[in-house]
Amino acid sequence: MTCLICGSGSTNAVWRGVADYEYGAYRPVDYVRCSQCGAIRQSPLPDAGVIPSFYPPDYRNYLSRGSGSFFSALKHIQTQRFARRLGRVVGSREAKVLELGCGNGALLMAFKELGFRDLSGSDFDGTAQASLMAAGIRFRRAGIEQEFPFPEQFDAIILVNVIEHFLDPVTVLRRLIEHLAPGGKVILITPNAAALDLNFFGRYWSGFHAPRHIWLFSGASIVRLGRSLGFANVTVGAVADPGQWGISVQNGFQATGACHSRLSSGLAWYTVYVSVIAAPLAWLQNLWPGRSTSMAAVLVRGETKDGDGGLGEN
Repeated sequence: MTCLICGSGSTNAVWRGVADYEYGAYRPVDYVRCSQCGAIRQSPLPDAGVIPSFYPPDYRNYLSRGSGSFFSALKHIQTQRFARRLGRVVGSREAKVLELGCGNGALLMAFKELGFRDLSGSDFDGTAQASLMAAGIRFRRAGIEQEFPFPEQFDAIILVNVIEHFLDPVTVLRRLIEHLAPGGKVILITPNAAALDLNFFGRYWSGFHAPRHIWLFSGASIVRLGRSLGFANVTVGAVADPGQWGISVQNGFQATGACHSRLSSGLAWYTVYVSVIAAPLAWLQNLWPGRSTSMAAVLVRGETKDGDGGLGEN
């Protein structure tokens, strides 16, 4: 198979037998890296019909907000921080904002608290529908690869750890352009296919999140893809995600039996604590250009000044 992003058929790295160490929802899969643009993809790609089985009932992105656990408290802090950061990129509180793959709706609720008024969300799971609609936030249950959930255009479309789940992210991004107002922005948060921690953890790297992550991008591949699709400007910034270290350690322990534990919603009892301890490492990665744990990318439709709309780490 050729790379969807650059068309190359050459690969220079292979990770075989990457298992679902978090949920055990599917068989082990293989990943390859494109030697031309650095993107990582499952090889072969999964059949579309089997993808819903990748998401068990206790998938943590759909857990109710405010459960009172330590993990929930840390997740709330992270979500509030993301909302403030993304809000600065969106700009006006009057902007029409859509989050695709909104999970339990926590980010949209945080945007609501920041004063954003025109908010919409969509996910193929309907967990968040009742709470979001009660807060005055529109919601439609839909799979973006099958249909776009709303007919109008938006000033900002946000996907937080979502783009990597699609079979065909190129077609998805092309569809997003059609639903962006002139000057509108697609804002992506996604694991970094060039992350330093991938070199350290190999097949246990949490960025694979096998089998749910199908395509993974490097900064170079995101820029290349955005420009090829006609976005006027594409900027990429570093994101420190200590949880990526914590889950990578957990994956290694679960696979090797070094500290095999019963998991709850894909997490061991110690994973959050490892993530906290590893936080300085995740932040230090940001000092190495292009090798952070995750990335934030802003893709702008329409004419802008070079660099406008960037989402650098702060």
